[in-house]
Amino acid sequence: MTPTGGKTTVSMRYLRHFNTVYLEPFSPHSLQRIFENILDWYFMNNDLKKMITALKTPIVESTI
Repeated sequence: MTPTGGKTTVSMRYLRHFNTVYLEPFSPHSLQRIFENILDWYFMNNDLKKMITALKTPIVESTI
């Protein structure tokens, strides 16, 4: 490595091990749909009372 005035250079051999990944943020509607489906699955597999399962939408809306 050559001296660069206090700045260290990173070699391409080192940089090849890293990737940059970018994802667009989800819209609130998409997030609501995803989390409602997760709660549907959870409620279905845990046999909860109708009184609790009716709170699905308020739970998701208050979380997002």
